[in-house]
Amino acid sequence: MFSMPAQTAISQFDHFCARSVNTIIVLFALTILTACGSVQHHTILERPSNKFASEVQKVMPSVIEVVSLFEYDVHEYHYALDAAGNFIPDDTSRFGFRMLTNDLESNVSVRVDRHMAFGSGVVIGENGDEYLVLTNRHIVVRKDSLVDYIHIDGKPSQAPLYRALLSKHELAIRGLNNSLVHADLLVQDGRYDLAMLTVQARKIAAVVLPVQPAFYESPEPGRLAVMIGFPDEIRQAAIGLTGEAPYPGNFSISTYGDFGYSGGGVFAGSDDGDFVFIGIGRSIPAKTVSYVAPSEDFTKHYGLAPEDLRHLRIENMNIVNPSRMFAITIKQISTFIKKNYNLIASRRFELNKKFLN
Repeated sequence: MFSMPAQTAISQFDHFCARSVNTIIVLFALTILTACGSVQHHTILERPSNKFASEVQKVMPSVIEVVSLFEYDVHEYHYALDAAGNFIPDDTSRFGFRMLTNDLESNVSVRVDRHMAFGSGVVIGENGDEYLVLTNRHIVVRKDSLVDYIHIDGKPSQAPLYRALLSKHELAIRGLNNSLVHADLLVQDGRYDLAMLTVQARKIAAVVLPVQPAFYESPEPGRLAVMIGFPDEIRQAAIGLTGEAPYPGNFSISTYGDFGYSGGGVFAGSDDGDFVFIGIGRSIPAKTVSYVAPSEDFTKHYGLAPEDLRHLRIENMNIVNPSRMFAITIKQISTFIKKNYNLIASRRFELNKKFLN
């Protein structure tokens, strides 16, 4: 990706990129001079080096894919509508609105909704039998129940339209061997959007993070960083510059973000020239847009009749800004680990002591 003179010892990752740009400029100038006959038989690049790539490759086996399966039993309630398509109040009804029929059971249909969540995680410890994996909470945790109510004049009533109950939840991890292996949730905390999983070490090809955590506070803006994760379920690395984020304990990376980088490792060069772990990916900036969508049992046609309104529902969709990613700082990660260290120690997990600073 970048090339440097072999005689130049490059130890600091950030200086690497800047010096590479200077080298390219010098090479361009020398090429012009050579074409004009001013330079003869002179080679700037005797042996190209790629320290950046080797450092990234060293930490890649520590970043694994995290997969979650959520299965909900969704109960949909069917109500009668008047000629204008409005719900009909009914004091004798259990929910305060007239149901579609007098048979309560026939007014409720049940379906199964399955959702998959894909993200990344970082192996930060082991106990001889298991790996300890750090990831985002939002990848591995969902609400046990979800309810959507009838809205009258913009305000929710007590009458449910849908009620979803979590009936199945499975977690799995994919390492270098490309096999999905069952994982268990050890602990999670919504305040930090962090979670830790455990997985049998002998079943997954991975290694414990081989570099030190650094930059306890947010890295200063403009530091070159690399983010490793699993967008589209493929291990990838992306480069960007660090910047500020609107959330406490977070920073941003100016790179093309995609779903699957959440929970992945973020790395940079330290002031001492070491390649270090500076956080994990969290989210892509997004705005929520609401839209009207038909239910699955709706027969689609070109026009809508009043009776069709019961088949419509309002759903939300996130419109993302993929030009940057948000990440969680080592300080937030350290606070989360220290709060749960007794549990970690009880499972005999060993991890880098700098997480406890």
